[in-house]
Amino acid sequence: MATTRDLITKGLAQRAEAGIKTRQPLSKATITTGQEDLLGSYGDILKEELNVKEVEFVHATSDSTDSSIKLSLKLSEALKQEGLCREVIRQVQNARKLAKLEIDNRIHLNLKTEDKVLEEAIKAYSLEIKQETLARSLSSDSEFSFETTVKVEAKELIVSLEKA
Repeated sequence: MATTRDLITKGLAQRAEAGIKTRQPLSKATITTGQEDLLGSYGDILKEELNVKEVEFVHATSDSTDSSIKLSLKLSEALKQEGLCREVIRQVQNARKLAKLEIDNRIHLNLKTEDKVLEEAIKAYSLEIKQETLARSLSSDSEFSFETTVKVEAKELIVSLEKA
């Protein structure tokens, strides 16, 4: 487990150095290790903590017990959209708190932006956004009792919601 924690720390440092937030999913982490017990046994923990879709284990060719990690930092359009979706969800959850809603309250939600990339991400992940925010409805042309304007990666998003 100590090796796993060390790999997570190194992976998060790579993200920080590249300026990629943890909420932004990445495609892969490649782990090179000489420790047989690490191969696969902590893969799920590494995937979750590093927010990667896949963990690939490569057996070290030498007898070294050191382990190293290399994150794939190239972002596909699908990964960028998923990252935007996660940030939108975070902003909606924050708006729910500001509106003093209970954690289990269902809501009606309106998300409006002029940014086409953000708009496409919201459309592509509308089901996930609704599920994660307990929204009964999601629109882009309604106004509800609580409204706030937020930034999602420097893009303006108007979040409007009310208890359903």
